[in-house]
Amino acid sequence: MAKEDKKPKVNAVKKAAVARFVDLAGKRNTMMIISVEGISSLNFQQIKKALKPESEMAVTKKSIMFRTIETLKKTNPDAALLEKWIEKPSFAAVFSNLDPFELSILLGNYSFPAKIKAGQISPKDIIVEAGATDIPAGPMIAEIAAVGIKAGLVGGKIEIKERKVLVKEGDKIPANIAAILPKMEICPFRVGPIAFAAYDRKNGKVYENIKVDKEATLNMLKLFASEAFSLSMHIAYPTAETISMLLGRANSELNSLSNLIK
Repeated sequence: MAKEDKKPKVNAVKKAAVARFVDLAGKRNTMMIISVEGISSLNFQQIKKALKPESEMAVTKKSIMFRTIETLKKTNPDAALLEKWIEKPSFAAVFSNLDPFELSILLGNYSFPAKIKAGQISPKDIIVEAGATDIPAGPMIAEIAAVGIKAGLVGGKIEIKERKVLVKEGDKIPANIAAILPKMEICPFRVGPIAFAAYDRKNGKVYENIKVDKEATLNMLKLFASEAFSLSMHIAYPTAETISMLLGRANSELNSLSNLIK
């Protein structure tokens, strides 16, 4: 009898959760599925608090999110594209008034130091640069030397003598490297929310793989701006940015011609 009493309560909780998410998806412009893998509960709460009031972030069970998407599919079959992303480990849902790309850029502002685990595949080269450290003289110098780092003592502190690549991108991280880096206060990796896919309610579209690399995008725009400026100067095309330099160049050429005529 007790089991029969519990079952309706569980179903009621699930139904309430689905109803809440469907309501949020109907009111907010964007429903995004993101990865929160490696993000601590404390960091998660920090992001969640920072996103308010424009966005609301929640971790939920796959079954609840699948039922939410089933409801969305009734009005837009393309919502089914979100389902495969729910199979990813450690996902969360974000409901936002921002459009998918604005939200992706905003989420890209949050990253946190990640713990290094022995045996994990390194996503990039792990490098220890030469220079002074705040590590006092002691047994640590032997541990540092044991992983192939050349070090010495300067003023009672350990100093790294040469730059050292400890692990190359794509290699497994040895246990001794994973153990020594935290002691040296070196944290080569960072984790943050990654946008998997988003449902845009206004235009009824689903966007996938929409992580925006803010730094790379800015660098690309700077390159394009530099190339556009060079082209404008080459063809003598006047703009607000080139007009003063074009006039200066014209004046210089005029003076050169005047000297030839004399």
